Amino acid sequence: MSKITYDFITFGSKLKNSIHEGGDSESAGILAGLVINFNMDYDWKNNRV
Repeated sequence: MSKITYDFITFGSKLKNSIHEGGDSESAGILAGLVINFNMDYDWKNNRV
Protein backbone atom coordinates (compact mmCIF):
# COMPACT_ATOMS: atom_id res chain seq x y z
CA MET A 1 0.00 0.00 0.00
CA SER A 2 1.35 3.40 -0.95
CA LYS A 3 1.80 6.24 1.53
CA ILE A 4 -0.75 8.31 -0.39
CA THR A 5 -3.37 5.54 -0.24
CA TYR A 6 -2.70 5.10 3.47
CA ASP A 7 -3.13 8.85 4.02
CA PHE A 8 -6.42 8.71 2.12
CA ILE A 9 -7.66 5.86 4.32
CA THR A 10 -6.60 7.65 7.50
CA PHE A 11 -8.10 11.00 6.50
CA GLY A 12 -11.22 9.47 4.99
CA SER A 13 -11.82 7.34 8.05
CA LYS A 14 -11.56 10.38 10.32
CA LEU A 15 -13.84 12.35 7.99
CA LYS A 16 -16.41 9.57 7.82
CA ASN A 17 -16.36 9.00 11.57
CA SER A 18 -16.97 12.69 12.13
CA ILE A 19 -20.10 12.44 9.97
CA HIS A 20 -21.49 9.06 11.04
CA GLU A 21 -20.37 6.17 13.18
CA GLY A 22 -19.83 2.64 11.91
CA GLY A 23 -19.66 1.32 8.38
CA ASP A 24 -16.66 0.32 6.30
CA SER A 25 -14.17 3.03 7.19
CA GLU A 26 -11.39 1.66 4.98
CA SER A 27 -13.50 1.72 1.81
CA ALA A 28 -14.98 5.07 2.77
CA GLY A 29 -11.48 6.38 3.37
CA ILE A 30 -10.24 5.34 -0.06
CA LEU A 31 -13.30 6.84 -1.75
CA ALA A 32 -13.15 10.05 0.28
CA GLY A 33 -9.46 10.38 -0.49
CA LEU A 34 -10.01 9.94 -4.20
CA VAL A 35 -12.94 12.35 -4.25
CA ILE A 36 -10.98 14.99 -2.35
CA ASN A 37 -7.91 14.44 -4.53
CA PHE A 38 -9.89 15.08 -7.74
CA ASN A 39 -12.15 17.79 -6.31
CA MET A 40 -9.77 19.95 -4.30
CA ASP A 41 -11.90 23.03 -4.94
CA TYR A 42 -15.17 21.35 -3.90
CA ASP A 43 -16.52 22.54 -0.58
CA TRP A 44 -17.28 19.10 0.90
CA LYS A 45 -17.52 20.59 4.39
CA ASN A 46 -20.83 22.18 3.45
CA ASN A 47 -22.08 19.26 1.34
CA ARG A 48 -22.12 16.31 3.71
CA VAL A 49 -23.64 13.07 2.48
